[in-house]
Amino acid sequence: MVCLTSNNILWSSTTMKGRKPLTLKELGEMGGGYNGFLQTSLPEELRLYDPTKETRESAHHLFRTTFPRGFAFEILQVYSGPPVIAYKFRHWAYMEGPFKGHPPTGELVELFGCAIFEVDEQMRIIKVEFFYDRGELLSALTKGTKVEDSAADMKMGCPFLSKTDEIIVEIFSWLPAKSVGRFRCASKPWRSLLTQPQFIESHLTRTKRLPREEESLILVSHDSHCLYSIQFNNSHLFDELTSVLATKLTFDGHHFSSSCLHLASCDGLTIVKDEEEKFLLINPTTREIKVLPSSPYAPNPLTCGLGYDSVNDDYKVVMISHSGTDAQMLVSVYSARNGTWKSVENSPFDHSESKYTSVVSVDGYINWVAFRPSDDMYAIAAFDLEKEIFQEVPLSSLVDDDKSVLDDSEEFSDTDSEEFEFDQLAKLGGCLCAYPSSISDTCHEIFVAMMKEYGVKESWTKIFISDFDAEITPLCLLGKKQMVLVLDEQTTGETLVMYDLEERTVKDIVVHGIPDRFGVGGSFMESLVSPHCSSYDSEESESDDSEISDCDNTDEEFMFDDLVELGGCLCAFPLCISDTCHKLFVAMMNEYSVKESWTKIPIYYSDSEIRPLCLLGKEQMVMMICRRTNEVLVVYNMKEGTLKDIVVHGIRVGFEKCRERFKKAKGVHSLGF
Repeated sequence: MVCLTSNNILWSSTTMKGRKPLTLKELGEMGGGYNGFLQTSLPEELRLYDPTKETRESAHHLFRTTFPRGFAFEILQVYSGPPVIAYKFRHWAYMEGPFKGHPPTGELVELFGCAIFEVDEQMRIIKVEFFYDRGELLSALTKGTKVEDSAADMKMGCPFLSKTDEIIVEIFSWLPAKSVGRFRCASKPWRSLLTQPQFIESHLTRTKRLPREEESLILVSHDSHCLYSIQFNNSHLFDELTSVLATKLTFDGHHFSSSCLHLASCDGLTIVKDEEEKFLLINPTTREIKVLPSSPYAPNPLTCGLGYDSVNDDYKVVMISHSGTDAQMLVSVYSARNGTWKSVENSPFDHSESKYTSVVSVDGYINWVAFRPSDDMYAIAAFDLEKEIFQEVPLSSLVDDDKSVLDDSEEFSDTDSEEFEFDQLAKLGGCLCAYPSSISDTCHEIFVAMMKEYGVKESWTKIFISDFDAEITPLCLLGKKQMVLVLDEQTTGETLVMYDLEERTVKDIVVHGIPDRFGVGGSFMESLVSPHCSSYDSEESESDDSEISDCDNTDEEFMFDDLVELGGCLCAFPLCISDTCHKLFVAMMNEYSVKESWTKIPIYYSDSEIRPLCLLGKEQMVMMICRRTNEVLVVYNMKEGTLKDIVVHGIRVGFEKCRERFKKAKGVHSLGF
């Protein structure tokens, strides 16, 4: 119970009757805020939170870490008006940070209570009383198993664990993504801290603001049909021969072909297509993968792009397809946060040739080279991820031939007589670029036009490229003088080179660790962003996937064709993706025969038929995956969306052979091993 007056504040606990009220001064000395609300008379050894040991600053830091997006207050119902105002309230937030050594659960935490305000004739507050149960809040914050304290970790040789989480986050946010990944393996507290959404966001923000000292590319092997990554840094600028080592990227047995040579990338996430025409959202740095469900609104996909909608905090995949019956360009948008497709307004551009060009994401827009229907000329079609509509990027004329280095003074002049001709896009130094891939009858020089300020026509600048007897593909910049290019010559094929913009010289790049025949998929930024975008851990599991009867996609029915018992609950699931079921999941009835208790567990896998078998804890599920040639047992991590094969010893025949034998057996109702 809290009592407030215009001159003082009296405070006592609802659960502890007869507690002595406190004055405003006493409350301030206690630390106010959380310390006042969470006071207790329990023995010190039983206190989950001890207000006597916390200051105002330490208490606010603790709860800001636990609830990084705030601890919302909501009035649910008002029971009476002045002079005595009574109402019911709710405090709520998602636990996305640790609390007193207890790891974050990502679950919704709620505190319900009632309040009574007494006011005088001038509506000034005379007294306020709050009634609530502090245990309701603290029990929700201590669900997870408590991690050993810093003293125990110090014995393990980790000198930083005695510091505050804020200092650790600040230090690690300056490190490259790969280094952060290694530190995640050092200890459980660090892994818990370095996988928090707020840390990943902070790390991404700092990575994008700092000068880029490293650039990464994805390669596609034509022999092994696997993806590889290579990395360039400033040290390569001084080498006479640039040599890099390729790292093989494995993604749950997926294989890739030359269709991967025009990739879309944003904030470290990349869209690729495997040999089975499945679209995958991957992070090449963390090796996370999310298999996208087929879009029900894209009958004949032509191209797709990836970008970030900062207003809705969502990564979106935009797919353009041909209607098949007329010239309409259908557009569908996939939300990585919600896990659903939706149809939006058709594109006014002709994207029939877009599948042969690169897709570039800049400042909340996805850009394609497309034809303008009015004059059948090339244009840059930009899709606004917030408004989900198309618009055209303003172009400019060509600059003088003499301006050839990357300089702020090299701007296009609208008075030039020669038109600005291009047929490809690239992203260099974070800017949208357009260029002609080769010299032609209408294009007499090779250059890269860079839009230094997106959407501003006057900001176009020109980077002159030597006249190569080959098609060029700019990939990335190293500093202001070096550009990584792909030269595609008719006689020798594709060659990866380093081009000096000032001296106009070329150095070959030798790639080790990959078969000789490979193609370049594109560049990407190393980051920690998950392709699942924390959807299963927090908001999506509560809002979009929590109740099938109310919250599932209203355009898609709850389709299933088999049942299983998981965790003692009845579950229903579709065996595979079909025309009527566009994503895999397991629907669990937490309370048998209660319609409202259905919850959904999304399965980020769509290659083959699945059959859930049992749960291992809260994060792991054992499944049987029926692939084309065989059946395999796997452990599926529901939190990370990853698979691990299970190797079975002591059995002489494959599962698929056993299955056929069982089918042929007569009168056999149960089997024992």
